[in-house]
Amino acid sequence: MLRAKREELERALRGKVLQHHLYLLGELMDELEFVERKIARVETELRQRMKPHEEQVQRLCTIPGLDVLTAWTMLAELGPDTRHRSGELSAFLLTGTNLRRGTF
Repeated sequence: MLRAKREELERALRGKVLQHHLYLLGELMDELEFVERKIARVETELRQRMKPHEEQVQRLCTIPGLDVLTAWTMLAELGPDTRHRSGELSAFLLTGTNLRRGTF
């Protein structure tokens, strides 16, 4: 069974890469690099805008499985003052739902 899959894979890898394939791959690589640069710019902007909330971000990041991006999202959805909204915070953590807006 595994031998048949290996032989099929070897046949697929022996295919011909023609000039138009190389052109399309180049176009896709250009697009990927553009998107990666854009993501880096957005992340830089977010880091700047979240500096006033750095302490809250760091505290949220102590929750297992929560990273900086998730902490930013939580603060953006729920607001920085969640002391009196434990139900909303729990709903967001469990489902990703913002109860005030009913969105995911």
